[in-house]
Amino acid sequence: MEAFFGVSFRGLAAPIIENGQVIGAIAIQIQEQNEKALQEISDQIFESINQANERITSIHTGSEGLAAYSSSLLQQSTEASEAMKNTDEVIHIIKKIASQTNILGLNASIEAARAGEHGRGFNIVAKEIRKLSNDTLESTEKISSTLKMMQTSIHEIQSMVENVVTVDREQASATEDISSFIN
Repeated sequence: MEAFFGVSFRGLAAPIIENGQVIGAIAIQIQEQNEKALQEISDQIFESINQANERITSIHTGSEGLAAYSSSLLQQSTEASEAMKNTDEVIHIIKKIASQTNILGLNASIEAARAGEHGRGFNIVAKEIRKLSNDTLESTEKISSTLKMMQTSIHEIQSMVENVVTVDREQASATEDISSFIN
């Protein structure tokens, strides 16, 4: 290290060799203060890149986890949709039984009317059977309507979750690309 006019310099020199003979030299002088500043800037850039890489890796890991969670949520909503279809089938069977019970109650009322005075008590039971049948039909209609609304909501949720899964996978891929580029 040399000082020239009070400023410290660091010098490097290298010979120029041609056919085994030194034919010249190249020398460079760098002001030591600039060298230290460049080293500090280089160290700061290196540290910043390491921190950015750690954060990107963290985001990538989070995106992968979110994608897995979203895929699981999509699977659960698909299973819920299938369960709703099965429930709808059960409601259909209950409606069919209620309709048949209503017809049975109507037939019982007709037979009670034919029996006259002796069938009066049976007529009351037949009316109650028909009333129960009608109440069951009304209830199944309400349940069916509610199930259809739930199924619509589940389909909307599935669509949204599919979009989230796609975005999560794209983000995970992008962060992995960025991390690879930085490394």
